[in-house]
Amino acid sequence: GTSPQRPGPSVQHEAGRLAAELGALTMPVAAVKRIGRSVAPEAAFSSEAIAALHRIGQAFVCYATDRVIHEMQAESDRAGAKRRGKNAPLPKKTMGSEHVLHMLSDEFPAMANKLSTLFSDVVPQEYRPEPVRLLEQLRAQELPERDGSAEVPGGESASAGRGLKKRRSETDEAAVKKLAKTARHAA
Repeated sequence: GTSPQRPGPSVQHEAGRLAAELGALTMPVAAVKRIGRSVAPEAAFSSEAIAALHRIGQAFVCYATDRVIHEMQAESDRAGAKRRGKNAPLPKKTMGSEHVLHMLSDEFPAMANKLSTLFSDVVPQEYRPEPVRLLEQLRAQELPERDGSAEVPGGESASAGRGLKKRRSETDEAAVKKLAKTARHAA
């Protein structure tokens, strides 16, 4: 019987080099543990499980970055085709949260929805959950009423109005958090 052929030294060297490069791109292991435990606080994680989650995290960041760059290039190509002979602005070259969420929405819609719900304060407007957008619209409509420049009903001074404005803002923030929590449980 013949033994299976092994890759030559150059292939083994290249595989080792790539593994070392990926190994150099590390996330803090403590962060991986913290994320895992926050998702499953009752579970115990072996060191092998943490190492596997760590590698999955590295691979996903590499994959997501590659997909976002591909999407940005396609956006640039589309804009270049439209731009010929026109004074249209060039597309952004800086990767932003809108690029990442667009990629996630296309390739992992459930994940994009969950992230939008959990982190509605940092995602672009179009990706925020509907209850959060409605509350933001309500807040924007109430904003002219709370500018603090006029007297507050009941004869209070403008400075008292600013205190009231701060309390309303804190109440609104609590309402946004409560809505986001409700949306998380519904998702």
